[in-house]
Amino acid sequence: TGGGRGCWINQSDDVTISDNVFRNNVQKGIPQAGIGRRSPFSGAFEQYPEIYFANAGKSYSNIIMRRNLIESTPGNTQPAVLFEKNGTGIIFEDNILQGTSRDVAIEGNAEVQCRNNEGVGGYNKQSIVEPL
Repeated sequence: TGGGRGCWINQSDDVTISDNVFRNNVQKGIPQAGIGRRSPFSGAFEQYPEIYFANAGKSYSNIIMRRNLIESTPGNTQPAVLFEKNGTGIIFEDNILQGTSRDVAIEGNAEVQCRNNEGVGGYNKQSIVEPL
């Protein structure tokens, strides 16, 4: 029975994540009996981002994510990285994204500076502070 639901960074303030390899983080998102996780409401297989930052609707700040390799789980259709709303002072730079999931999603009012990331499929530009 597979691994987890991605790297969930919760209640994060003043965190630096650098020089790591994230590979196949969402085994529970694989649509296969015995590995994937099904929703108790719909019965459909659940899907998750490879890495996501959240704080249950509260704020989080001063996050640096730099020089990481993020290789998505085969077949993952969710973003590689998700920054939920209410994040400030976030820097996402010099990372390498590989695999089928290479998007960076930035929700609502999250303030994320994205620079020099290789292999990114796309950004949710609605709330990015600096031009790419």
